[in-house]
Amino acid sequence: MALLAVAFLSLLPVANASRSSTGTGSFTATSTTMNVRSAGPNTVIDSQSSFTATGFFTGTCVGTTRSVGRSNGQSTAHGSCTFTGTIGDKSGTLVFRLEFTGVGASFQGRFVGVQGSGGLAGVHVSGTFQGMATGMTTSAGTYSASARFSSS
Repeated sequence: MALLAVAFLSLLPVANASRSSTGTGSFTATSTTMNVRSAGPNTVIDSQSSFTATGFFTGTCVGTTRSVGRSNGQSTAHGSCTFTGTIGDKSGTLVFRLEFTGVGASFQGRFVGVQGSGGLAGVHVSGTFQGMATGMTTSAGTYSASARFSSS
């Protein structure tokens, strides 16, 4: 019976192995305001943003964000950017989606990598970040992330 089970299992397709890793790092960000408008008591700001990351990710991510500031000092934002650089030992591009909240100058959020190319094709990335505004259009912070690379 055991021999029959081994023979049957050998007929099944072999799944692609994957390699996971985790890491941390830091980032700096700059933004250029593209549009500001009022929506009732809220202020909506559309910005072009650029992030430079070091550590587990090394490279830049350029994209757009939309933030909504409330009169109580709280804000929420979401956006996307295209990362060009390396994650671990793989290089390429990866589109990140991000969302974050803040109070005053501090913020925290999460991100996911949704579409990669080059050495980052097929990578699954997720993580969290936190930071502080360092000026009117600049900020800095740290992140933690995990990446799962598909092997061929």
